[in-house]
Amino acid sequence: MNTISVVTRDINEFLKHPLIIWAESFIEKENKLSYEQLINSTCFHSIIRSIDPRLQNSRLPNEAADTSSRLVNLDFILRSIRSFVQVKLI
Repeated sequence: MNTISVVTRDINEFLKHPLIIWAESFIEKENKLSYEQLINSTCFHSIIRSIDPRLQNSRLPNEAADTSSRLVNLDFILRSIRSFVQVKLI
């Protein structure tokens, strides 16, 4: 099996994960989440903005063109989720 086949298989497996299925429940039925939306954090940023009204005007810190930017975006999303849980659920 070549490398591209392995990567494609792994991505397809990842897209079947329960977290991804949950995330898809926030988008229109005719749309599918792409791997790029997930790794760039745009999908989860959109979800957290729809859940937490305090973040309606927030933007992701970086264009997620590289791994470092993606990590900054992921950190932003995780901090937003943590804040939401602390304010709303505790």
